[in-house]
Amino acid sequence: DGFQKRFLGLCFITTAVCRYNNKPDDCEELTAFRAFRDGYLRACPDGPDLIDAYYDMAPGIVTHIDLCHNRDEIYTEIRDRYLLPCYADIRQGNLAQCKSRYISMVQDLRTRFLT
Repeated sequence: DGFQKRFLGLCFITTAVCRYNNKPDDCEELTAFRAFRDGYLRACPDGPDLIDAYYDMAPGIVTHIDLCHNRDEIYTEIRDRYLLPCYADIRQGNLAQCKSRYISMVQDLRTRFLT
């Protein structure tokens, strides 16, 4: 039960990118993404299903990226293409736009690394 609580508290892809950028687990970005997930996204009608699907895919995506010889480039691309715009959306209150971007990111990364 304790493992599950710790496991479900992670934002796998965002955590991996922040870790790559030497940011702590309680950095501003991770805190914002977790609040987005636990507040806005969880309250959306499709939110719980999206969160469950994410936790099914994200660990595998991160594992595959970590095994790539160009993981530094991949994490930089994820940060620049997806996470920075999502973070800006959160800060500006554009939560539906953040949700859409994050869904696109997970779908793109799933196609790229899990198929």
